[in-house]
Amino acid sequence: MALSGMRGLSVFISDIRNCPNKEQERLRVDKELGNIRTRFKSEKGLTHYEKKKYVWKMLYIHMLGYDVDFGHMEAVSLISAPKYPEKQVGYIVTSSLLNENHDFLRLAINTVRNDIIGRNETFQCLALTMVGNIGGREFSESLAPDVQKLLISSSCRPLVRKKAALCLLRLYRKNPDVVNIDGWADRMAQLLDERDLGTKIYPQEYTYYGIPSPWLQVKAMRALQYFPTIEDPNIRRSLFEVLQRILMGTDVVKNVNKNNASHAVLFEALALVMHLDAEKEMMSQCVALLGKFIAVREPNIRYLGLENMSRMLMVTDVHDSIKRHQAQIITSLKDPDISIRRRALDLLYGMCDVSNAKDIVEELLQYLSTADFAMREELSLKAAILAEKFAPDLSWYVDVILQLIDKAGDFVSDDIWFRVVQFVTNNEDLQPYAAAKAREYLDKPAIHETMVKVSAYLLGEYSHLLARRPGCSPKEIFTVIHEKLPTVSTTTIPILLSTYAKILMHTQPADPELQKIVWAIFNKYESCIDVEIQQRAVEYFALSKKGAALMDILAEMPKFPERQ
Repeated sequence: MALSGMRGLSVFISDIRNCPNKEQERLRVDKELGNIRTRFKSEKGLTHYEKKKYVWKMLYIHMLGYDVDFGHMEAVSLISAPKYPEKQVGYIVTSSLLNENHDFLRLAINTVRNDIIGRNETFQCLALTMVGNIGGREFSESLAPDVQKLLISSSCRPLVRKKAALCLLRLYRKNPDVVNIDGWADRMAQLLDERDLGTKIYPQEYTYYGIPSPWLQVKAMRALQYFPTIEDPNIRRSLFEVLQRILMGTDVVKNVNKNNASHAVLFEALALVMHLDAEKEMMSQCVALLGKFIAVREPNIRYLGLENMSRMLMVTDVHDSIKRHQAQIITSLKDPDISIRRRALDLLYGMCDVSNAKDIVEELLQYLSTADFAMREELSLKAAILAEKFAPDLSWYVDVILQLIDKAGDFVSDDIWFRVVQFVTNNEDLQPYAAAKAREYLDKPAIHETMVKVSAYLLGEYSHLLARRPGCSPKEIFTVIHEKLPTVSTTTIPILLSTYAKILMHTQPADPELQKIVWAIFNKYESCIDVEIQQRAVEYFALSKKGAALMDILAEMPKFPERQ
């Protein structure tokens, strides 16, 4: 932006920078806008220099964050100026101030088209840049054919064709139904034969820290992933030779910039190897290379190593190779960077199967105690899913869920403990074990409310199976549960009242003392302001008074606590 010689603009910018506060700046901007508006309305008219100066000021004010709701016509009119300084201002300011739906843009379409199809390369670049920046539907309909012709024109320099390629891409992304690309694939492919950096693949002499145009290598390999797997054996062999050189020739060095460039190429090569469904040997080589990266000190490389190893899980033949790095992946759970910890968790979750589920879930449980609160919900859910999916036996599954609730009860949803209750209900052999574990957790001086819910429910249903064990008589079970009642919320109290009724039902012969205590509790909660608690208390008190009929009626009760 050449502003030399525009003294008025320089003074205005200096005044703005010297304003002591935002209020003074606003007053100076308002004054300048008023002056510009007056000059635009002047009957004397403006010289090209004056119009250019005021339009630059409008752009500067717009960049400061102020609304500029006038002068748009003056900016658009500069596009048709015959000289470069005015035309440059017109294109830049128009593309900054106006959006694709602005009515004034229609006035400029013919001028823009004339610049695109003209012979002045500078004007062509200005026009293509503005059309690409705005990308409106009317521009697409009117100008896309001309941009396409420019792109494949043999008479245009590579710089212009580069601008045309970027402009056409923008128009197509904004309005794919308008831009006609039928039959253009072969013509576009011819651009790859260009020797110029702006339109293709790199020239041999162009390197970045010793790496030939790494950004173009990445783009080329990513483009290959949009096509079906290559079937031609000769092309496939040649491509794998190139990919093999990339895999073998990439290592971690001290230079950060070179690392960034070489690893960008490497990780895109890994993605292409997976896309091409390479042989198992090459896939295993990729996993081994990623194993080296997840062990380095540089956090960015570790993150990318974990992320790409997670993508490798989609390849069925390399799961055993990935498992060899399990210890290092688990170590990444303790990394100071939370993004690395998340990727390690995702990878452990994806690589888990029957053979390693027990080790992975136990590591997750151990990590749960020190994990960030931001990760605990996801961590708990994934541990619960893995425990259910790959449990070597159901008692281990019960242990895992109860440990989850104990360590992170705030992050364990009701669905998780409902599932463990369902498993216990449907497996008679599991019921004594589950009830005994619930009894153990209730002995802790402080437990989470979710643990109170699941323990109360399990003991209400199956505590009679523990009656001969020390500390498991009906009265002792009732006492240890009732001690938790003052610590729970109103949503849990109905579950405890239900448990009390079930304990009475299973107490044979009846214990009059226990019966009297429970009836007193029911009687107390009959006047509770909470409707759910009041209803339960009245119901259970009435049922328990019926004596012999209690067993039959309770047998018909729902087997699961209602979700609150």
